[in-house]
Amino acid sequence: MSRFGRYDVLRPLGSGGMGEVLLARQSALPGIDRLVVIKKVLPHLAREPGFLQRFLDETRVAASLSHGNIVAVYEVGEANGEYFMAMEYVEGMDLREVLHRLKTAGRSMPEDLALYILIEVAKGLAYAHEKRDAEGRLLGIVHRDVSPANLLLSFDGQVKLTDFGVAKAAMRLAATLPGTLQGKVYYMSPEQVSGQECDGRSDIFSLGVVAYEMLAGCRPFEGDSDLAVMDQVRRCTPRPLREVAPHVPSSLAARIDRAMARDPGNRYPTMEAFRVDLSTYLLEAHTMVSARALADFLEDLRGRGPRESQRPPAGPDRLPASLDEVAAALLESREPPREGSDSSRTRTLPSRSPVEPPRRASGRSWWWLAVLLGLGVAGAWWWTRPDGPDPQVEALPPPPDVLSETGTDAPGEVAPGDTASPPEDTAGPGGTPPVAAASPDSSWDRDPAMAPSAPGPRSRTVWVRSHPPGAEVRSGDQVLGRTPLAIEVPSAPMDLEIRGEGTATHRLTLTPGTRKVPLVRLDTPPGRIQFRFFPADSRVDLDGHPLTTQGNLVDIEVPAGPHRLRLRDPNGGRSRILDLEVPPGGVKALGTLELAEPPGPALPPPAQPSKEDP
Repeated sequence: MSRFGRYDVLRPLGSGGMGEVLLARQSALPGIDRLVVIKKVLPHLAREPGFLQRFLDETRVAASLSHGNIVAVYEVGEANGEYFMAMEYVEGMDLREVLHRLKTAGRSMPEDLALYILIEVAKGLAYAHEKRDAEGRLLGIVHRDVSPANLLLSFDGQVKLTDFGVAKAAMRLAATLPGTLQGKVYYMSPEQVSGQECDGRSDIFSLGVVAYEMLAGCRPFEGDSDLAVMDQVRRCTPRPLREVAPHVPSSLAARIDRAMARDPGNRYPTMEAFRVDLSTYLLEAHTMVSARALADFLEDLRGRGPRESQRPPAGPDRLPASLDEVAAALLESREPPREGSDSSRTRTLPSRSPVEPPRRASGRSWWWLAVLLGLGVAGAWWWTRPDGPDPQVEALPPPPDVLSETGTDAPGEVAPGDTASPPEDTAGPGGTPPVAAASPDSSWDRDPAMAPSAPGPRSRTVWVRSHPPGAEVRSGDQVLGRTPLAIEVPSAPMDLEIRGEGTATHRLTLTPGTRKVPLVRLDTPPGRIQFRFFPADSRVDLDGHPLTTQGNLVDIEVPAGPHRLRLRDPNGGRSRILDLEVPPGGVKALGTLELAEPPGPALPPPAQPSKEDP
């Protein structure tokens, strides 16, 4: 653990366009510690003409912001000859990582959570845009870098915007430091990429691009290079949101289209107006969402499952909250929270029964109703009583004549090592599916006690298989076993999760009509490597292959597992080799990699005195 000023550096978190990002601990008072994020300015950038003064001016304005949806800046200063910012540490994930994980898992961002994130970010931006100095004059604060990488989602459901003040100083480095704007041009406004003056409506456009990406699962502007993307942004003719994501309601798509209008005059006049319109949409949709819902979503995305207090499930037995209930919730949110109560301004509304409860029977007829109800329940139990043993899960290998030893792929394919695929189930007389075939030496034939009862219809079994085998199969919180696994077809839909060691989770649903489950291929999700290197003209090789980089900032997707990184001086005088392990679905942040100065010429050993010398 190293020391930086009055902070103890714990580990690097990554690298940005202007320097390293570190996690550190500050001991303000004995026994009182807090974690902070330190963003350092690289020394050679501090020597850029006028950059240092602009950076200090902008970041000191950012340090004056105090809002629940903005990452707090604790200190801006200099230590050990390096300039830095000390900021609030948010334990969670940025939106870029969340979208990457969703894409890897084949999932999409729920609409209500996407709107919750947008509204929370709009609150912070509206506060900054309207910030005034001591004399009541607008400060004219514009973020200029509203992008998923700067939207932080904490594990307790908070949404915070970071890097206020850094963007304006960084933009002016684009001409002198290639790679500084890498990944940022996708979210710039047309006036921003054209070099024109920007106001708060530029941030509205950027937040609209973020909304488009959350709802559609892809960015509206793409290109092979930053210049190509900037040209698309200038023309501002993305595919309509409803064309890319037909599930998005037209009223919501119209709001996003307005925020992304090419002409600033056609956008919302202020960020507060955008926030109010998004909140109005939630009100009209009778939808409310809370910070706890976002926290549960992030826990599930991390593979830990939702917390004990979950959102009420949506389904046929839950109707949208009434307009009165939504209005009451909004009115409650305006009142200051009582001591000991939940301070969240949003809450999940109670569900309403889809039908009105029956009126209470009169005193004369209630006992007749009780008798009839009892007879009905008894009759239903008699006719539907089970004739065989309860459905069970068998963790036995598949019989030889049902599946080959290693299992087969989906119909028409054969997995490696297989010799035959299982026969398709066919319906028996009357349309009733037959029981899966059992081998002559199956356990039922060897042990009559395990045989099902003779009367009544026989149950049907399906096999859940994976490649590679041995994956854990879960239904809710219950572990059913590992693949290959035989499961009796349930009488009601059953959701299953299949997860291997270090692989993404595969989800499927068994229904009473399920006949066969295709082979589940469990792929290891890729990871990412992020680092910055100096000198900027160094050659970078990954696993023996040269990397093509724009500037000296690297953020690439690679297969999970071990890799070897090599930096070489183009003149061949210096080199550095680094062996690393990239986690599945994670990010390996290396910070700043620098080539050491070449060693100077070796000094000759001191002369030994001669024995003849006196």
